[in-house]
Amino acid sequence: QCYATADLGVVAYETATDDTVHAGMLVNENLIVEIVVPGTGTPVSPGDVGEVLVTRLDPVYPLLRFATGDLSAQIMEPSPCGRSALRLKGWLGRADQRAKVRGLFIDPMQLHVLKTENPQIDRWRVTVSRESDRDVMHLQVTLDTTSDYAGAVAQTQRRESTGAMESALSDSLKRATNLNGTVTIVDTLPNDGIVIDDQREYEQE
Repeated sequence: QCYATADLGVVAYETATDDTVHAGMLVNENLIVEIVVPGTGTPVSPGDVGEVLVTRLDPVYPLLRFATGDLSAQIMEPSPCGRSALRLKGWLGRADQRAKVRGLFIDPMQLHVLKTENPQIDRWRVTVSRESDRDVMHLQVTLDTTSDYAGAVAQTQRRESTGAMESALSDSLKRATNLNGTVTIVDTLPNDGIVIDDQREYEQE
């Protein structure tokens, strides 16, 4: 099998070892592939799920950091087949996560300001739900454990520092989306590339 798009052609392709063990997908040698936070150009941590950006330096039809809208992740181990190209886990879903909340659209690109204004955060996710016929937005973030802040909150001031951080993130969220939302600092978030998780369900008439 292969992973391909109309604009790029074959991006990555499956290989197998002599005993037909699945070896992931190898990126085509004439392409540069990046995995980024959906809606941004910021690389994810190695092995994390994100949006596939592809650069093709073709003199006839060049593409620079073409956002495919697809989710994938890098496989860190070398391919059993012996090739040394970048490896992908294949297609893991779509990165299109735009949602309409209280009449306003929010997009993953808008949420990148959270990281810009609060560099100590690692991952972030906005969950949209319904409560009493009203859209509710809740932001969850994990912290970069190597940051000074993460070390500080582990000390006796943890509760006060966490409260201040959540307040700062709430302000950042309001500036990014023009909407109010609650904020929680959590230990972990799923590695699935989701930035906006729309959990609303509507009855079908």
